[in-house]
Amino acid sequence: MRAQNLNTKSHKKTNDDAVKAAQKNPKAFGLLYEQNYYSIFRFVYNRVDSAESAADIVSEVFLKALKNIKKYKIQGTPFSSWLYQIARNEVNMHYRQSNKSKVVSLNEESIHAIFDEAEIEPDTSELFIAFINQLDDDETEMVEMKFFEQRSHEEIASILKISKANSKVKLHRIIKKLKAYYNEK
Repeated sequence: MRAQNLNTKSHKKTNDDAVKAAQKNPKAFGLLYEQNYYSIFRFVYNRVDSAESAADIVSEVFLKALKNIKKYKIQGTPFSSWLYQIARNEVNMHYRQSNKSKVVSLNEESIHAIFDEAEIEPDTSELFIAFINQLDDDETEMVEMKFFEQRSHEEIASILKISKANSKVKLHRIIKKLKAYYNEK
């Protein structure tokens, strides 16, 4: 366990060094781009309707990050959290401008994980989709991050700019809503 903690600290230091280098010289931003492109693309792609739209949004994310890298402050959270915040805002802007409905990518394994958490017997995904459609955008996003992307409460809190405890409470309330919804059906 101790070796893992040292490894995490060394990775974080390397990441912080890459950020500092990019703040001094924009050409050094390429390393941050390479380290984070795939995960940001996947995050965006899971929320939009096409790979083309995702690529366009991700290019905006990294353009905004590059333009604002000097404003970024190293505060103990991963640099990627800042990128996810930008990506989240860009996805929301995409939907506001296009008047399209938000997309939630579902898979059976993740649906079963939610049912397990709620201590509910697995049911049809149609009923689950109806439940998801009742949630507001923030709740849906939390379900996506926790169950479909398997993000920790710390990551969710960092991306949403809330406390870890608040992340846990909000997810607990969503699970409680799910139980109530299934008890009514």
